[in-house]
Amino acid sequence: MNTPSETNAHPQVDEQRRRLTKGGLIAPVVIGTLLSRPVLGAAPHNCTLSGQMSGNVSSHEQGVCSTLGLPPSYYAGLSPDAWPNATEDFLDDQGRPLLFRLAPGSQPTKWSDAFRRKLTNGINTNFEDATVWDMLKGVPVKNNNGNPIPNAVLEVKPGMNSTYGLELGQEAVAAYMNAFDQTKFPVTGEQVIAMFNAVIVSGGTYDPLGLNLDASQVLTYFKSLHP
Repeated sequence: MNTPSETNAHPQVDEQRRRLTKGGLIAPVVIGTLLSRPVLGAAPHNCTLSGQMSGNVSSHEQGVCSTLGLPPSYYAGLSPDAWPNATEDFLDDQGRPLLFRLAPGSQPTKWSDAFRRKLTNGINTNFEDATVWDMLKGVPVKNNNGNPIPNAVLEVKPGMNSTYGLELGQEAVAAYMNAFDQTKFPVTGEQVIAMFNAVIVSGGTYDPLGLNLDASQVLTYFKSLHP
């Protein structure tokens, strides 16, 4: 249910869009339905959409948004069985990391099928779908120990955003994990997936209250929520 500030926010959308675009760093933005998540009562008001649209002039709690989550490198350093919501979302029945496009399992919507491994022996080239572990590490890794696979790189699939795609995928996985791991994180896992899927397609935008955020802005938003 929208708060009064969200309901009356539409006349301010163009101005907010201008400020987000003009500033090098996007202000933290979360769609209004996130307020249905019970834990959001603990989130700093200035890190929610209603807080941003009201210009942060409020008696609500204020805070530093970069303290709300942990970076991809933190989760990349954990063993997969230690990931938040691991068995529900990210591991198969043998404890191996799922393909990125198949995870997370507990949500009604999956990640967009946007990434692949490119493997070459110098003569032949082979492509495989990327795993969640690949995305966190930023390189294709072996599922048995997480070490990099020689002569392999991650690639964005055709039709997807090749400029921001790989970093966006890495940040989105971390944001999803933060949603389950950090009590004050102001976005749900389902919302993270929706934001990623909307902008990973080349030219795609995410449209909370008419802001039409592009891939670079969603990426900067995710990065603004961790050190």
